[in-house]
Amino acid sequence: MTNWRYFVKSMEEDFVLKMLVGEHKVINQTIENIIETGIIHPNTVSFNEPVRLSTTILWDNYVETYRPEWIIFETEQQPKHIFPFDLIVLTDNDTFEVHYYKMESNLWFFYQRNLISGYEQFKCKSYDELIQKYPTIQSVLDAVNAFRLQHGFQALPEDKARLIHYNEAVFQEPVKIRPVAIFGTNEKSKKMAELFHLPYFDSAKAFYISLK
Repeated sequence: MTNWRYFVKSMEEDFVLKMLVGEHKVINQTIENIIETGIIHPNTVSFNEPVRLSTTILWDNYVETYRPEWIIFETEQQPKHIFPFDLIVLTDNDTFEVHYYKMESNLWFFYQRNLISGYEQFKCKSYDELIQKYPTIQSVLDAVNAFRLQHGFQALPEDKARLIHYNEAVFQEPVKIRPVAIFGTNEKSKKMAELFHLPYFDSAKAFYISLK
């Protein structure tokens, strides 16, 4: 099996992991707690799915992130499953926001949607399976749009295509991690990297490029 080593968990600018409870976000974990314990707890509550930890595995096709800052890590645990895009593209909704900051104030509105029946066909058990089924971004887009149109929803607009430029690797239990780097464009990102003696990059893409 190919060793897909680097996972990304993005978070908000205050470096606090939050969970949606009703229409409001509550603190789930701080970065200090995560670094101290070496564990990230599930925090994603959406689409009537079980509470989970949604991450991205970096690879040539996937160097974007849900939000513009946070942590890159390694783990020996395997995701429960992996989607080749942000799961929001499979919701019963024709209105999407690409950037988190544009929907953060009413996140509940987007996260209360249901997933289109049959969405499970996009679940992959491993990253190898994912890239065998969807070797290119275009193949992902074609599959998503065919599925949405088949079920009576609009194809993903071109200006929303960023949603397929990162994958969603899902864990349903706390994940033991080894922090690798901090990324982000704000000053707090740099300070967090210095505080925890971790390499700093302005983006996950910059980190990935540095590996080559």
